[in-house]
Amino acid sequence: MLAHYFGNSALYAGELERATKEFFDESVLPPSEELTQGLFSEWFLHVFRLKNGDRVIDDFCARNPLRLSREDLKVYEALRQSVYGLFEVIDVERNVGLRIEGITTRRSFFVHEKLGTHDVKPGHTIFARVAHIGDHDELVGANSPVLPIQMASSVREYWREVRESDPLTPKHAAILLAGIDRRNRRW
Repeated sequence: MLAHYFGNSALYAGELERATKEFFDESVLPPSEELTQGLFSEWFLHVFRLKNGDRVIDDFCARNPLRLSREDLKVYEALRQSVYGLFEVIDVERNVGLRIEGITTRRSFFVHEKLGTHDVKPGHTIFARVAHIGDHDELVGANSPVLPIQMASSVREYWREVRESDPLTPKHAAILLAGIDRRNRRW
């Protein structure tokens, strides 16, 4: 909805095109893959800076161009405060939710999730966005890519050090996932 609005609004002429060029500047990113498109949409909403310096989600909440009700706008406000990262799955309650811990932040969340509990196991690693919606946390944004691998403690420390001053974004996830041989799950 927001990408469509910003792509078609005269006020933001050229912003979506500029974002597309910025996101897909890496030759390793295939623009046609569904996963890459989802990660682009999430990056556009939460990371890309408009010409006015604001993120798309911040500008949308401030302007409320679709004249959403105060209640509906609360969801977008919650998305503004969301956290993106690389998470380890700690525990899975099938059809209920997941306990996840940020690899770079060590923050722990219990996220309400139904379908996502079917294909993950403790120890798996996922790229995800977590938002506090109402009275609970949820996975929001693009489908969370699952890496069915456990990370050694030295790899965790590397991620923490590298990403301390440069937080992970959906573009980082797209670049990393594009480097994985999908058939063999090798780097």
